[in-house]
Amino acid sequence: MTQAFPVRGLEKTSPRALRASDADRDRVTELPRAAVADGRLDPVEFDERLDAALTARTLDALAPLVTDLIPVPGWRYASRGARCCWT
Repeated sequence: MTQAFPVRGLEKTSPRALRASDADRDRVTELPRAAVADGRLDPVEFDERLDAALTARTLDALAPLVTDLIPVPGWRYASRGARCCWT
């Protein structure tokens, strides 16, 4: 159930523009950790993605960090396949 917020203009805000939580950042770091363990990311790129994930403020900033990695259970991709989202 969606709760209405009494803030003018909020209904136009994309869910991707929402602020990321610590749990969101933790979820995003799981994919690069698995990718570096599998040899799909080198340690330098992993460090860059990890730093970006830990400092991301919005869900929109987190999405590009994992869209090119193989998803794990609990993740799904939007119909265009270019964005990640959490279930």
